[in-house]
Amino acid sequence: MTKRGDKVDQVYNYLLGKLVKGYYVSGQCIVVSTVAKECNVSDTPVREALRRLESDSYVHIEANQGAVAIGISRESIIHTFEIKGVLEGYAARLSVDYLSPYDIKQLREINEAMHRAEQEGRHDAFSQLNIDFHMSIYEKCPSPELVMLIRDLWKKWSVTKVVFSTAPDRMGESYSEHLHIIELIEQQDKETLEAFIRQHKRNAANRMTGRIAAQ
Repeated sequence: MTKRGDKVDQVYNYLLGKLVKGYYVSGQCIVVSTVAKECNVSDTPVREALRRLESDSYVHIEANQGAVAIGISRESIIHTFEIKGVLEGYAARLSVDYLSPYDIKQLREINEAMHRAEQEGRHDAFSQLNIDFHMSIYEKCPSPELVMLIRDLWKKWSVTKVVFSTAPDRMGESYSEHLHIIELIEQQDKETLEAFIRQHKRNAANRMTGRIAAQ
């Protein structure tokens, strides 16, 4: 039996993907019954998903109108990835001295699992493994405040999680870039690592916005 939380996640990701791809333009109403039918669920998980989307500033719920799309611009996506790149690049730099050979081995195993998910076309699994890969680095950072901020942004800016379903060809690129990240960690090249993490995020933003523009 599918849990209620799973259904809410399903609807949330479905709607977020449509918002990112421009199926809902700014000011357009999102009809609960229509979404429920499209996702084969009842109205309840749709309403819960819409409340989450409102909390994340992707929709606005009005008393007499229901949920209204706010819209996600190309500039907003780029700025989101840029900010994440700055914070995550700095966290990676601070983490280098605290990553053991075992930790690096774990990073390689996660990345290979990502490669298998890519070959099988499992976008959601790839996305979760991508989070696991990055957080496995940042969690070693000696600043718990920075780690908490990065975690909060992963949750708050969930638009970054749909990059692989929006632009599937980004999966192979991400896998290859992760290999380079691991190499830089092994070399303890902190400056290059920080810069490359920022570029890594920028590459994702460019691929995502480029695919959206082409649709």
